[in-house]
Parts: sequence; C-alpha cells; structure tokens
Amino acid sequence: LALIVDASQSEALPKITQAFKFIRQNRIGEAKTLLDELIDELEKEPWADYLVWTRATIYLEIGDLSSAKKDFAKIAESYTASYYAPLSLEKLGDYAMDDGDLARAAEIYNRILVDYSEAVNIERIREKIINLPENI
Repeated sequence: LALIVDASQSEALPKITQAFKFIRQNRIGEAKTLLDELIDELEKEPWADYLVWTRATIYLEIGDLSSAKKDFAKIAESYTASYYAPLSLEKLGDYAMDDGDLARAAEIYNRILVDYSEAVNIERIREKIINLPENI
C-alpha cells in the first residue's frame, strides 16, 4: 500500500498494480517482465527500491541467485536511504558467509552497523557479527 501511495501520481500506477496482481495470481514470469520494464522506466523514483526488492525476491523464488544478488546490490548502492538498503546488505552479507568469505561478510555487516544504526534488522546484524567464526 505504501508503494501505491508513493506512486499515486505516477502514470505507471496501472502497470505497477498489474505487476502485483500477477504476483498474487502466481503469474511470476509476467510479474517479472512488468517489473523489469517498470524498474527501467522508474529507477530514479525514490520508491523504486520496492520494485527492485520485489524483483529480487522473485529471482530467489525462481532460483536465480545471481540476479537476486545484483538486485540486492543495486538497492544497497542506488537507494541508500531506503528501508530495504540494510535488508539488502544483510542478504549480501549472508551470501558472503555462505560462500565462505567471512571477511567480506564482516565488512558488510559492519557497514550496516555504521550506516544504518536504526535499521529494523540491527539486532539480528549484531548477533551475526558476534557469531562470526573467530569474531572477525
């Protein structure tokens, strides 16, 4: 709903609504296609972060981890003031952990602590740092 309120003045609102309708109907391919178009058209809008986040979750759902990582990185770098920026960084840190790159994971988690001290996931990040092997 917040997206619709933020995008209410956009000519793209019907297209945005259709993309989320497709998701609700489990028509994921069609939703992703619309999201691709919307992100290309609207990437400069401050609320486009939610479109990118939604596409990233679709990529995860269909097993395209590489594309999901790219979208999480895009959010973290292009929408730094976004609610989704620290959540995207957390995902990237988790993937670094999964890949065995503990130093990179620690770097990302610490970035969240420094840049997003009020983030919704801050306590979870503190726990992840504490639980890093050898507490890097």
